[in-house]
Amino acid sequence: MKGFYDMNLTLNEKLDVLLNDVCDDEPGVVLMARFDDGNEYYLGRGKADVEKGIDVSKKTVFNIASLSKQFTAFCIHLLESEGRISLNDNIKKFIPELPDYASLIKIDNLIHHTSGLKDYIDIAEERGISLSGSLSPAESLKDVCDCSKPDFIAGHKFVYSNTNYFLLSIIIERVTGRKISKFARDMIFTPLNMNDTFYNESYPIERETAKGYSPSELTGCYEHNESLWTQTGDGAIYSTPEDLMKWGGNFSSVKSGNSKIIDIISAPFDELIADVNSKVASYQAYGSGLFVQHDFKEKSLLHSGSWIGYASFFVRHVNSKLTVVVLSNRDDFNAGKAAYHASELLLNINLNDYDSQSDFGY
Repeated sequence: MKGFYDMNLTLNEKLDVLLNDVCDDEPGVVLMARFDDGNEYYLGRGKADVEKGIDVSKKTVFNIASLSKQFTAFCIHLLESEGRISLNDNIKKFIPELPDYASLIKIDNLIHHTSGLKDYIDIAEERGISLSGSLSPAESLKDVCDCSKPDFIAGHKFVYSNTNYFLLSIIIERVTGRKISKFARDMIFTPLNMNDTFYNESYPIERETAKGYSPSELTGCYEHNESLWTQTGDGAIYSTPEDLMKWGGNFSSVKSGNSKIIDIISAPFDELIADVNSKVASYQAYGSGLFVQHDFKEKSLLHSGSWIGYASFFVRHVNSKLTVVVLSNRDDFNAGKAAYHASELLLNINLNDYDSQSDFGY
């Protein structure tokens, strides 16, 4: 990236280079970083709403897509800590309408993407459902239930599937008797004063949020483009850069949950399949809604998010106590690349080349 490694630039000037490709009159991007000691960096460029001329800011509410998964997993671990579920419970205990083969799938398999269940998004697209159209949770659950067999035996392979976290949200709601939006609000968002963060379960959204945009294939200009799908768990959280800084701080100064839960969500699942003494195929070091990497010479917890009209990235550098977030209401922006380069600058580490394996889409 031109100028990024220019030794004559100040730190703030180098950070500013990361948003060089974003024009002021186009859909926007926000990059925010905060050390737990309060040292904070913020960059914002572009519009939250192009038509109304509203600029992005620390308080702009974005669809954070798959960054939502870490919150869903946190809800599951809260229920586990209360003794209301076990990660070893099979999922048919809570969702009995699933096919018989699901009796071999545990909650733990959903958390770590080792269930073998096909992605409900892929199923819907095969049925001709548009991502820009509408699709209800009931329809998606039926799609999953109609699958005659899993893609592989549970626990034997890692394959990222949104179905896993979609089903986790259903389990949360059936165990608590409450919508995941209310449970997460009471147990996570309110204790952390994340007052602008919520699971969205219907459209239109009543509050002001950043409008999603995609570049037109015909003109190259940005056009308003958002999905009306209403599944929760795998996505559907709307949040602000400022609120996500508070969430990052919870990894060291725990106000929601407890230190045991923080340790659990920060640890990858075991690569070894104990009962057959072999390794999980296609293994990725995945914790609970977060990938675990050591690119920066310390444990880093991260996840990308990509959905119609939006792109996002979250990374928490554990030892440095640094949270970096990139949120965008344009789905062509490489949020992961910007977050990685920002982390290089703030941690004074030169990786030379962006690690593309951190971009997992959806």
